[in-house]
Amino acid sequence: MKLNITTHIIGDDENDKRPIVAGGKVEMASALGDLKAEVTEGKHKGRIIEAFAWLACGKESATINITEASTGHCLERVHAIAVINGKPCSATKLPDEALWNMTPNFMEAAKKAGFYRFEKATDIEADVLFERIDGLPKIKATGSLVA
Repeated sequence: MKLNITTHIIGDDENDKRPIVAGGKVEMASALGDLKAEVTEGKHKGRIIEAFAWLACGKESATINITEASTGHCLERVHAIAVINGKPCSATKLPDEALWNMTPNFMEAAKKAGFYRFEKATDIEADVLFERIDGLPKIKATGSLVA
């Protein structure tokens, strides 16, 4: 499936809060940026997938979570690893300034990983991917799930 994918890194003067679903409850995450993929040909032409990327940091590792915006459910996760002096390390080990300087790299990773399954999907496989998204409860503007 052919996609036109765009990204937007959230600036310091913009609201970075986005709703995610964790354990069946809506919580807020601080997003690195927004992603949008429009299907440009085939059966699903014109369909738009809106998502955002956010960094989930644990004690020993960090992941970039790419989350579908209307449902708050994760599309994909990518380990956030930096190479320092030739050695890989988790993004959690970086000072804040270095971490934020890596945001363009994180967004590029999110762009590739978040929509990879859609790009490689046949029309039949895309039906399944979209049915899954369409079947999930949507998040209301109030921050609760639509039944």
